[in-house]
Amino acid sequence: MFRKRFCSWLVTGLLLATTVAVADISQKIAQLDIDKATLSDVIKTFGKPTKYVWGRETLDEDTLPGHYVVVYPDEFHVFMSNDKVVELRHEGPGTGYAWRGKIRVGDSLGQVLNVVGRPEEVVQGQENRFEDAVLYKDIDERKGYCYYARTDQDVRLWFMDYKVGAIYMTRSDYGSDDGGGRKAKIPLTSTFSEDGRIVDKIDYPFANDPEVIGAWKSIDFVGTPKDFKPGRKGWAGDLWLNHLVFEEGGKISRTALTWTKGLVLSQKSKTASTYEIKRMGGETYLFFQWKSGDYAIRHMEPSFYVLKKVPLDSVKDDPPFGKKADIPPTSRIGENGRIIDKIDYPFVTDAGAIGAWKSVDFVESPEEFEPDTQRFKSDLYLKELILRENGETNWAWSWTKGLLLHSGDKTASKYIIREIEGSTYMFLEWKSGDYTIRGMKPKYYVLKKES
Repeated sequence: MFRKRFCSWLVTGLLLATTVAVADISQKIAQLDIDKATLSDVIKTFGKPTKYVWGRETLDEDTLPGHYVVVYPDEFHVFMSNDKVVELRHEGPGTGYAWRGKIRVGDSLGQVLNVVGRPEEVVQGQENRFEDAVLYKDIDERKGYCYYARTDQDVRLWFMDYKVGAIYMTRSDYGSDDGGGRKAKIPLTSTFSEDGRIVDKIDYPFANDPEVIGAWKSIDFVGTPKDFKPGRKGWAGDLWLNHLVFEEGGKISRTALTWTKGLVLSQKSKTASTYEIKRMGGETYLFFQWKSGDYAIRHMEPSFYVLKKVPLDSVKDDPPFGKKADIPPTSRIGENGRIIDKIDYPFVTDAGAIGAWKSVDFVESPEEFEPDTQRFKSDLYLKELILRENGETNWAWSWTKGLLLHSGDKTASKYIIREIEGSTYMFLEWKSGDYTIRGMKPKYYVLKKES
């Protein structure tokens, strides 16, 4: 019989598909034995998914890693670990699913307590410790932000404004070594922000570590250091972190990261990630705690990048993160290592480009854009772009047919115009410092032509 249990909140984005209908979601879920189901069972039950993802990466269905998320429409996701279903996730009201036929996303806290039962304890205004049968109310004094887990009923629920925000239904052995989704051991020096993010202590004094100085190249991504097997890669997908170069004095080359002995510090994400150096089979490896949004937002135990000590020259031309940019033959590398594009192009008009364009998304590639789904969940920095008839814009760019030119940054960004479902869209290369300084492949702003 179908079994469910709580686990960590992992939001991976909203993607459109047509395989799961609101009317039959309950019937389909009832057909699935979560404790025995594999990926083939998931597809047989719910149909072919739109995408397979892990964090920010879209995965190839033929080379899936150990952990990944199967994405269906209406904020319905299936979390898989080693070809076993770990949980079914209802991240919003789209599917209309009702847990036990009574609780839906959007229902009030009072309605939930009437169905699930009263908690053994209520903790109000404090941090969330994820204890069973404890109602965490107004977490970190954030009014309406609550959490309630009942392992005896195999469910956990999150609330925003005292209303259900997510329902997770998880396999009965969740929390065991192979159950997946381990809850983070939050350091005592860490706190929680108003929006529930983990904020690590990062104001550590610099302590030198001569052993870590130099270049380290990523070779694997594992759940724990003990999962790493030299000579055998466990992660089937691409590695987002390419390399790290630890410099004297606490800097990490071409990144905003800093380091002190045993820790890598991020001012931007407010994380302090441990590193540990081990010698195995005559080689030197660095195990680097990867504190992504899974840790900071969803409170999951971090996985680890495994990096191998390499000569500095072997990584000097590669970006630290992401895919390497395809540098045009008309571009060059300056003395400071920055990419400098050719920008002295004559103006050629493009009637289809002239006018006002409003940003609607920010994507890895034009092929990832879906008109009814915004993949980028934060505010869009570029809100609007106006291309004028004389080659000027409302920004610092000038333009000519097919290109936006920035005289200060020395970038020539391609744009592509496409008609999709009756609307006109522009896909604009976003050549930020990730491209010019770190050599990463540019992402794309998606802008819609205003009438």
